[in-house]
Amino acid sequence: IFNVLGPLTNPANVKYQLMGIYDPNLVYPIAEVLNNLGVKRAMVVHGSEGIDEFSLSGKNKVAFLNEGKIEKLEISPEDLGLKKCSIQEIQGGSAEENRRIILNIFNGEMSPKRDVVVLNSAAGLYVANKVNSLEEGISYAQEIIDSGKAMKKLEEMVEFTNFLSLQAKTS
Repeated sequence: IFNVLGPLTNPANVKYQLMGIYDPNLVYPIAEVLNNLGVKRAMVVHGSEGIDEFSLSGKNKVAFLNEGKIEKLEISPEDLGLKKCSIQEIQGGSAEENRRIILNIFNGEMSPKRDVVVLNSAAGLYVANKVNSLEEGISYAQEIIDSGKAMKKLEEMVEFTNFLSLQAKTS
């Protein structure tokens, strides 16, 4: 329940939001709640096989909120030029396994895991109005990874959080 309440009660009063939901029956009601909360643009996603993000394993149930209008969609990976794969091929694991996975992706590994990162990044870019379509978002996300910009940003974030951790220990 906190995976639903947390994003809905965000004190930052966000106007653009990508939200994954575990229950397909909540996709459209949550989009209506986001609309009532004043969110301008959002996607609420229930991935195939019950995951709370876009999946490559089949059709994803999506509610797209744009300036007060909610569009009900079903989006499969093939619709966007991505290959369908099993849920096992995109699953993560422990914190250490997930760290290794993201480093491999950012270092150029081509895999279903990379494709699911690209797809979910594309959705965020689209919701934020940084691209005009999910397809354009996919191209842009791939470009960011391939150029090394994603790895550079990750390294900057690690450096910053290490700095904050050190500051907290010395305070």
